[in-house]
Amino acid sequence: MKFSARSRLDQLVSTTALSFSVAVLVCLSFVFVGCSSPSSPRGLHFLKVDLEEFPKLRDLRIRNSFNINDAPITRGGRNAVEGVLSSIDTSPKDAINAATSAASDTIQAQIHDLKSHLPRYYIVGLWSYCKAQNGPEMVCSDPSTSFSFDLSAVLDSAPKRVSDILPDIDQSLISGYRRFSQSVIWMYICGFVTTTLTLVLAGRKLFLSKGSSLLAIFCALSSMLITTATFVVTVMYGVFTSKIRSTLQSYGVEAILGAKMFTTAWLAVFFSIGCSTIWLVHLFCCCI
Repeated sequence: MKFSARSRLDQLVSTTALSFSVAVLVCLSFVFVGCSSPSSPRGLHFLKVDLEEFPKLRDLRIRNSFNINDAPITRGGRNAVEGVLSSIDTSPKDAINAATSAASDTIQAQIHDLKSHLPRYYIVGLWSYCKAQNGPEMVCSDPSTSFSFDLSAVLDSAPKRVSDILPDIDQSLISGYRRFSQSVIWMYICGFVTTTLTLVLAGRKLFLSKGSSLLAIFCALSSMLITTATFVVTVMYGVFTSKIRSTLQSYGVEAILGAKMFTTAWLAVFFSIGCSTIWLVHLFCCCI
């Protein structure tokens, strides 16, 4: 009778741990599939960078303070200004106004050229990103374990470089975090593998009543990997979003964290810790 009760308890523990392991794998599968292709589930991204209003340049400051040597304009704009100044035979005030207008028109033309080559927004997943062009279709990069979203490189990939129009932006702040990003990818992959092994061992325990110690070890390792990866990715994209907002929000760029993806990742943490707790407590109770 006592043996039967103990056997039922083992089955209940094994079944619960099995269910938790399956839940972890489902959550991680959604994390992996996010932004991996145009058909990926909508809303599964860590970060969205909206470029609809970019670049919004607040009149470029040249309407308030104009100086041909110090104005924040490109070489083409400065040549246009100098051409206007040399051809106008009027008062200095009128000449400055005309030159300012010419510089503004030149820069606005550059802005239009830049906007025509940029997508409406980017969404960033674990190991790839997607961009939305003017139409409804999206283009996604191939998933890669060496993936890192570098916004400065993405913006400067357009024929008209952002640094030519906005030379005062510190683009090192929006260059991404390559080492952290790659570490997170590998921790999630290892967490997925160890969770799969946990699932196999939980099934063995359920049917053969063997392998509790090894199962507890893999559960604990899986929890450590998934928890660390989720914590790092949360902090990483939180800091990255803050940097984008402080650097580019005034120019029309919006950075938004993806609530669905972070919820999914933290659910994986919850189920993984639950699985580890069940087995560690069960092993400890069996040994005392």
